[in-house]
Amino acid sequence: MGGWEVHVAANRIVGNIPKVDYGLIKDGEYEKFSKQHKAQMEFLRNCKRKEIGLSMDGESFNCPTLIDFKQKMIELREAGYNFPDYVLEDIEYEISN
Repeated sequence: MGGWEVHVAANRIVGNIPKVDYGLIKDGEYEKFSKQHKAQMEFLRNCKRKEIGLSMDGESFNCPTLIDFKQKMIELREAGYNFPDYVLEDIEYEISN
């Protein structure tokens, strides 16, 4: 449809997702990377998830402009959804260029 798509999570993962060091690929440590990746995927397949419990859980939005995209992200944050601050910073950077 064009524009920017926003997909709101319907649930959140309970527990700590095992980390994967993607630098291992660059370093040729393929077996170590593979073990880490497998552990992460196994965790994600079997982990417990819990409802977020906010009004826009699981919804998707199409924002035709960067300004609309920024406003939707602010609306989501005000509704209680979490995302890194750099998301809004990056949108603002894109708007200014």
